[in-house]
Amino acid sequence: MRLIFGGKMNHIFFSIVLCADIVTRWDFGMLAMSAARQGMPEKAVDWLLNPLFQFDDVGMPLGGVKVPTPYFPGSGSLLLAIAMMAEGWDGSQSLGASPGFPQGWLIKTEGISKVL
Repeated sequence: MRLIFGGKMNHIFFSIVLCADIVTRWDFGMLAMSAARQGMPEKAVDWLLNPLFQFDDVGMPLGGVKVPTPYFPGSGSLLLAIAMMAEGWDGSQSLGASPGFPQGWLIKTEGISKVL
């Protein structure tokens, strides 16, 4: 599969992957979207399920020691990442349905636009 970003973007992405313990709570959605666009849907799901990306019992994102709880940018990044992974992005038509999720997953969307 051809990588959508090349060169420096790949270097930056993989540098962040190696330093996952220093990312902030909204970064996980961004990293998931980057992994999906790089053709790594399994890694995209891993980022969204990272133990550092936590939510409380009522679904509010935890901020941790760096930011207050509830940390709403964490919610926004989660929702945008899932929508993008489910519906796709500009240029993802050739990748099939739900290009940001691993093959074999059954994903249904309704009324979601592609992300730029």
